[in-house]
Amino acid sequence: MTRDVGARPLLHDVRLIEGALWTTPIVHLLSLCAFSAPAEPMRARVERLFVRNPREIEGEDLESFEERARTVAIAQGVPTLAPVQDGAIRIDGVADSDRVTALLAELSVAPLGSVLPWLLSAELLGTMISYGGTATEVLAPYRALLLRRLTAFAELPPRKFLQWVTGASDVQLDRALRSVLDALRAAAGLASAVRS
Repeated sequence: MTRDVGARPLLHDVRLIEGALWTTPIVHLLSLCAFSAPAEPMRARVERLFVRNPREIEGEDLESFEERARTVAIAQGVPTLAPVQDGAIRIDGVADSDRVTALLAELSVAPLGSVLPWLLSAELLGTMISYGGTATEVLAPYRALLLRRLTAFAELPPRKFLQWVTGASDVQLDRALRSVLDALRAAAGLASAVRS
């Protein structure tokens, strides 16, 4: 599970997510869309949720069948480690392949609006941010906490997940994400300085 991101798009995502921190846990779905490739097909949909009243959001607003199919295709084709693209910041780590396979099987029968596509994306979220010979594992605690939160909804009806996503801010998760955003901003700053 490797993702290379350029400094400019990374800074855009960091600013977007910072603007949404401390609102609702939807911000953590947005972070998955920005930093975990399988969630990327749902990005435009998640961004639109920020302008809506959380009480009006339905489970079907979180994904479509087409987006789910693209998510599954991306997850099934997770590339192996390749050389870092010039000037890119790498987000990588190791996924539990048995867990990913199990989630893919469950996802094929899960209703729209379930936690499963987000849980799959969190499983495939990296744990390390690296650029220019430096690396930090600041993503690891965020990923672990996000996995715990999302796993808690795996056996519950989708409406419970929706209630959490549209509910009050998750302060512990927001703090962990703040640390990730700070590390990403620093890496993007280094990348931008080198390119100047």
